[in-house]
Amino acid sequence: MTANTNPQAPAWWTILRAAVIFASGLLIAVMIAPRFLSQPPDLPRQSSDPSVLSSLLAFEQGVGQRLQSRVAEAERRLSGFQCTIDQASPNTGPAPTVFAGRPDMSRLRAVADGAVVFIQAGEGSGTGFFVTPRHVATNAHVVGAEVDVLVYSETLFPTPVRGRVTARTVKRGEGLAERDYAIVEVEGAQGVQPLQFMNRVTELDPVVSVGFPGLFQSFQQTGLPRMIFRAGEFIDALPQADGREVFAHSAEVLQGNSGGPLINACGQVIGMNTFIIWANPSGEGASPKVKTDFALPSADLADYLASEGVTVTTAQTCEP
Repeated sequence: MTANTNPQAPAWWTILRAAVIFASGLLIAVMIAPRFLSQPPDLPRQSSDPSVLSSLLAFEQGVGQRLQSRVAEAERRLSGFQCTIDQASPNTGPAPTVFAGRPDMSRLRAVADGAVVFIQAGEGSGTGFFVTPRHVATNAHVVGAEVDVLVYSETLFPTPVRGRVTARTVKRGEGLAERDYAIVEVEGAQGVQPLQFMNRVTELDPVVSVGFPGLFQSFQQTGLPRMIFRAGEFIDALPQADGREVFAHSAEVLQGNSGGPLINACGQVIGMNTFIIWANPSGEGASPKVKTDFALPSADLADYLASEGVTVTTAQTCEP
C-alpha cells in the first residue's frame, strides 16, 4: 500500500483558518481606511514664499465668501420672481434691455473674426485683440520680455505677420489683480474691425470669453490655432485696495485665453481675461474647489491705452 503524502485537512481546520484570514483583513481595512477617507491629497501651489501663499489664501477665501454671498442674494431675489416689462414713459426712461437665451454666436463670431488674434511670443503664446486698426491689446505676461512677436488670425492673417511690442506694464508685486497690459503694433493690417468697449455691466449679464486656449490646441493635430468661444455670466466687480476693480465671471478661461476679450452680447469688450483662481469656499484643504475666472475691466484698460497715446471707441448702449 502506498502512503498518502498529501493528507486532506479536517473540515473544521479549513473553516478556522479562513475565519482567521478574514478577521485579519477586516482589522487592517478598519485601521487604514480613515487615513484615506479623511486626508485629501496636497495640491501644489505656484509659489513657496509664505507671505505670497498667505496673501493668495486670503484672496481665495475672500472670493469664496463673496461668491457665496452673491449666490444667496440672487436666490433670495429670484424666489417667487415674476418678470413684467412696462412700456417706456417720460418719467421712467427707456425700457431696459432684456437678454433672453444664449447670445447670437453668428454675430459674435463675425465681430471676433475682425479683431481677435493669436500671439506667439518666444516660447509663450496667448490672445490679443485690435483696439485700433493697427494696435493690439494683450496681457504683459503674454509677451513677456519679447519685442517682436508673431500675430495670426484665420481671417485677417492666414500667414502669421510680425508685430512689435511698443508698451507694457511692469509687475510691481505678487498681486494677481494688478495692471497687466501690453500694446502690440501691427503695420499694414487689412480688414481689421477694432472692438468697441463697454464700461457698463451688471450681475448675471451674459458674457463670452474669446481666445486660443492651449488645452484645445493640444488636441488639434493639424492647422493653425482655432478661436474658441465660452459663454457664461458676469458675477461681480471686486474692489481692490488701490481703488481699481477686477471682474469675476463664469465664461471659462484656460491657459492661452490670457489677453483675450471678455465680451457682452453685442460683442463689446467689458474686460480683458487675465487670471483664474481655484478657491476653497469652506477653507483651505476643503474639497471640491471652485474655479473662478477674472478679467481686468475695460475702463481700466482704456485708461492705460490712453496713457500710451492709443484711443479706443467706447459704446454707450448694447442692443443685441
